[in-house]
Amino acid sequence: MLMMQYPLEKNDRKRFIIFYSRKFLIDQKDENSKVRKKTDGAVKLYVPNKFSENISQSWSSKGIIGDIGGALRAFGRGAMERGAGKIGARLTAEYIRKTGAVVNPREELLYDGPQFRNFSFSFSFVPKNENETQVVRKIITFFKKYSLPEGSFNSGSLKFPNVWEMQVSDGHFTDMGWKDRTFAITSIDIDNAPEGEYVTLPNGFPARIDVVLTLQETRVLYQHEIEMPEE
Repeated sequence: MLMMQYPLEKNDRKRFIIFYSRKFLIDQKDENSKVRKKTDGAVKLYVPNKFSENISQSWSSKGIIGDIGGALRAFGRGAMERGAGKIGARLTAEYIRKTGAVVNPREELLYDGPQFRNFSFSFSFVPKNENETQVVRKIITFFKKYSLPEGSFNSGSLKFPNVWEMQVSDGHFTDMGWKDRTFAITSIDIDNAPEGEYVTLPNGFPARIDVVLTLQETRVLYQHEIEMPEE
């Protein structure tokens, strides 16, 4: 398996995030499938100083129909005789003006459903030598390549981009809520001049590149999948 790592030299950073890339499978139920576990490669990067997790739920207000008849009676008998076809914005405005009140919408906030978790990682690449330059080039190309679909302009259909699995390692794998879960890269932001000026190394490669990876889960997370820490 192709494994790319940055930085190359050992330093004080003991924790790394490993991104494994593999083909998207329609049926992902067979956890032991050799095809499922086959990867196109992996990238091992230092745990950045800035990475975030976003958990969102969708809620919206829902109105409960109130005593519409009572509200309409406030318009007076003449308004009712004009027929339901003319009851609209004009009568509503008339009702508000005459009564100094509006119909109580009787709304409640109700749950619509879960959203997919999003993770964002901000990496800075500052290659110190030619070897690191080549590794950084491969890593960025790898993320770009496998975040794209398979096909061409003339293709009748496109195959899904790769999905990703993530693990954190500090000598042992630490559970970050990523176990047995896959993610899709939804965006890659590459800044070749993060300090406001485009500076290159003698070989022409940018002296610093900042990359922000945003990934989204391929299935939603449920309450029973979160375990409370033990006392």
